[in-house]
Amino acid sequence: MERKLMHGIPKILQTRADFDEVEAMVAAGEVYPKALAAHYRGLLEQRYQYVFDRKLADGEAPDGEMPAYCVTADPETGVRSQLRREGDPDAFALRLGFTWAEIDARIAALEAM
Repeated sequence: MERKLMHGIPKILQTRADFDEVEAMVAAGEVYPKALAAHYRGLLEQRYQYVFDRKLADGEAPDGEMPAYCVTADPETGVRSQLRREGDPDAFALRLGFTWAEIDARIAALEAM
């Protein structure tokens, strides 16, 4: 397989092939492992989304603390809503074909270098 020429790491890696190319650059000593690990951490940050759970009564506390729950208020009406954090089935990492375990393993391997 012919390697495409990549000068450093782009700010955004857009495909699975981009990640694999930078992995090869790390193996060749062309890129610092911590730089690629930061990109994998960026994928992990997009793992969850917040979805509407229910409206809260005045003074009512949410069912749990951040990050599992967060509270928002409508700026016009003042109505408070509870949002619940859940896995995003359309997360960018999943669309690239990664699993969360695979990303965790790649970060651990890069940090061990």
